[in-house]
Amino acid sequence: MSNTLGVYNPIFYAQEALILLEKALGMASRVHRGYDEERRAFRKGEYVNIRKPSTLTAQNAPATAEDLDTETVQLQLAYWREVKFKLTDKELSFTGERIIEDHIRPAAYALADDIDQKLATLYKDIPWYYDLNSTAEVGDITGPRKILFNNAVPLELGRVHYMMDGTLEESMLKLSAFSQNQGAGDAGVLTQLRGHLGLKFGLECFSNQNVQSHTAGAGITASAAKVSGAHAAGATSITIYDTSLTGALKAGDSFVIAGN
Repeated sequence: MSNTLGVYNPIFYAQEALILLEKALGMASRVHRGYDEERRAFRKGEYVNIRKPSTLTAQNAPATAEDLDTETVQLQLAYWREVKFKLTDKELSFTGERIIEDHIRPAAYALADDIDQKLATLYKDIPWYYDLNSTAEVGDITGPRKILFNNAVPLELGRVHYMMDGTLEESMLKLSAFSQNQGAGDAGVLTQLRGHLGLKFGLECFSNQNVQSHTAGAGITASAAKVSGAHAAGATSITIYDTSLTGALKAGDSFVIAGN
């Protein structure tokens, strides 16, 4: 026999029965946030100017003093996001404060997921990349680490992270080098128990459903692409030419200019 709920709100019970599914996330918590003080002084659309130390050169003494070139890097406050939901007085009287309490976490999660996704799409601004192997191997971690090292990135323990999607993580978890005693000792045993790769070659591994995939521009061909004219550092556009240059580049594509 069906229940007669009477004055009880069936929507409330339906919501209580739902399991809240959430992504792993983790990108935002691994981003440096030391510029919050500068951020508080600006509004959406304006810029935070971050001081950039000069690069100095050691010379034989007695040397000529160098001029300091005190530059800044600009970060635009491009987003101001929020989550809103509304209730009528009647809806609130039926459900009480509980409906608000139950929806605070989903609202906060929606913001967190939005931030995480926007951070993940910033890969398009990074020219250095490493092509993963068709079959996962140890080199898929040591290869990117080499690129970081060659670009003078400080590889301090606990400050360098490796984000991977579920497919790559699953392949890494199968590697004996990471998840078996003969390859990783006690850490490998713990990986089997906990399903967490942890620290590998100085990189803290974590999984995230917001990992982006990139599809390069189609039909790109060039024998020796060159830049037309001279451009100052920081230029936002350049003209590339080549006798056989065809196709179209997409944001996130990487290429090499002849002679550089």
